[in-house]
Order: sequence, then C-alpha cells, then structure tokens
Amino acid sequence: MATYIEILKPGRRYVSKRVTSRDINDLGIEFEKNDRGYRFYDQDPFSDNKEMRKRHNISETTYFGKEHTKEQLAKVLETYKGLMPTMETNSWNRIVNDPEEGWRPLLEEEYAFIEASHEASYAYALFPSNNSTNPKINGLKGQEPLVEISSNYKCICLGETVSLEYVTLRVPEIQKLVDSDANRFVRTRDGKWLELEEDDVVMDV
Repeated sequence: MATYIEILKPGRRYVSKRVTSRDINDLGIEFEKNDRGYRFYDQDPFSDNKEMRKRHNISETTYFGKEHTKEQLAKVLETYKGLMPTMETNSWNRIVNDPEEGWRPLLEEEYAFIEASHEASYAYALFPSNNSTNPKINGLKGQEPLVEISSNYKCICLGETVSLEYVTLRVPEIQKLVDSDANRFVRTRDGKWLELEEDDVVMDV
C-alpha cells in the first residue's frame, strides 16, 4: 500500500501524487497560489482486492488561509451591520478603521493596499521621508513606517479598510456562517469559506 498526498484545488477539484513521506517539509512540493490545502492517505489503487483499493489512514486536512471562530465572525457581522447604514447615509464608498479616530472615510491622500491571500484590505498614509513629526506616526505610538515607496515618500499603515460594496456582499455571507452548526471556519487563499473539522489545521499564509 502506497502513501499519497491529495492537494485540494478550487471548485472541489483535487490532484493526488504518490509520496514517500507524510512530512510535508521532506517532499519539496511547490503549491500553486490558489491551492486550498492538502491531506495524506494510503491506497493500493491497482490491487485486485476491492478493500485495498479504498483510501485508508486519511489524515487531517491542512488548509492554506485564515482561521476564524464563530465568535469572531459574529463580532465582524455586528460591526459590518452597523457600518452599512452610516456609509450609505453619508455616501462613503470606502472607510478605514483609524487607530486614533475609529471608522472614518478614507481620504484622497490615503490609499488602500489589498492583501490578496486573505482578501484583506489595509489603508496607508503617505508622508515625506524627512518628516519625522508626522501626526500619524505619533498616533501609532512610534510604530515604524512599513514601506518606502520612493526616495521622497514612505507610508504607514492606518488600519483595516472596507468598501461599501465589500460590506454589502460580506454581511449575508458571514450571516450564513454564524447561523451554521460549525464553530471553526477557514477563508482559503482563493476567497472560499469552508467549515473546519475538529482535527483540521490551518496554515496562515
């Protein structure tokens, strides 16, 4: 009986490869950007014995993405439900959770950076490289600028940012998860929400 790794793909597809070890660090496998995860199993697909052709010793699934608990999602849901009417009333297309001011409109001189792996967005403020008294730097308790975008400008992270379109789409999606029987979820690198089994593992990448 041989050991195989099953790589989970978008759209409920998977690819199986024969391996010599269940230690992922020994295999040298290069996963694709949207691969959702992997698991191992033993099988003899060419056996004359029907039972041996079945999968045995199936491991837990390791997912690539971000894990969320039902409690965490319930808090996000409450926040988004509160933000929607405010954004609609004030015609705010995108807001940022500023560490000093809380949720406020994103200003023209600020910009959003999308972290594609988790579909998370963060807003940054630009400031001249030689300006060490920028109020945003002081407001973030001395946190160093994260990115130097040119010889003249750097930028610093202000916090999470969301658009009205994003919030409107996410509320029913998250509501469905909160109403489900599962307590743990993963948002995979391709943006899919999946329920986690008790032994499943999430690799935050």
